[in-house]
Amino acid sequence: MRAFGLLAVVAACASEPALQRDECGAPVATFACKASVDVYCADHDCPQTLADAEKDRQLCELTPAREITCGGYRVVTSGLDLRRRYYYRDDRAGELVAIVASGYTPRDNCVAGPASFDAPCCETTPDALPACR
Repeated sequence: MRAFGLLAVVAACASEPALQRDECGAPVATFACKASVDVYCADHDCPQTLADAEKDRQLCELTPAREITCGGYRVVTSGLDLRRRYYYRDDRAGELVAIVASGYTPRDNCVAGPASFDAPCCETTPDALPACR
């Protein structure tokens, strides 16, 4: 009976799914976004495209916003105590896909975006947003 119990524990551990990792080798950060971008931005001031963000001086108020390319997105990071990461498609349209906030809670949370959003790895060095230069 003792061997059966040990075998059951080993089998249970072996059946857990492998942790999904991104291109940087870090665990994938999957978020459940609280609202769609359209709904959230109807009540909040959101730069809807990357071109809009690159001209938005409000993103430079507390600290210069930064821009970086990450896994198919251009990511604009803005803020000091409450930091927001705006994820834009890295294509000609540069459409806003998701907004992830951090700072007041121990965990980052997706305030706007699809029902499920996988935040990509960001390994390159960010540049100052053009509006903040």
